[in-house]
Amino acid sequence: MGTTDQRRPRRSRELRQRCDEQLRRAQRVNRSIRTVRPVPARRLQRGTIVWAHVPFADTDDWKLRPALVTGADRSTLRLHPISSALSRLGRPGYLEITDLDAAGLDRPSGVNLLREVELARIEVVHLAGALSAVDGIRFEIHSALLPVLALPDLGPVRAMADRRLTGWATTAGVRHAGRTVMSC
Repeated sequence: MGTTDQRRPRRSRELRQRCDEQLRRAQRVNRSIRTVRPVPARRLQRGTIVWAHVPFADTDDWKLRPALVTGADRSTLRLHPISSALSRLGRPGYLEITDLDAAGLDRPSGVNLLREVELARIEVVHLAGALSAVDGIRFEIHSALLPVLALPDLGPVRAMADRRLTGWATTAGVRHAGRTVMSC
């Protein structure tokens, strides 16, 4: 109809390669989830990321989602759910996973530090990967400091703790609940 050329613009080689890599990663994750096999108990250690039937907090339903193993005993596991909702990644209580390949995930995701779920081992569908060394250290620091940050206002004790954490974190520079508290 018109004289203007309405062809689609060509993708750059870099963009095409990045899209192909994301597609391969997504296909690898899909293949691994579809092939259900028992996960060896010795592999379910702290820092391991698994695909499991994680129950919702408010209903009896569950969702197949990645989760971070934080503890295990003979028949149960303690897990922190992992979410890929980008709106949650900036919130306090969510720790972003930076090394997605080591974790076996295909999109930006974060660990919900505020919710720990206890599941039977049979609910684990597949082993996805593990936290990298850097993500593991960040998880340990954040999970250790989270109870301190969630304390009610204790007057002088809380003020002293806030001064120490803020003083330590000014060189690191991460914000929590509107103020600089910690970083990794």
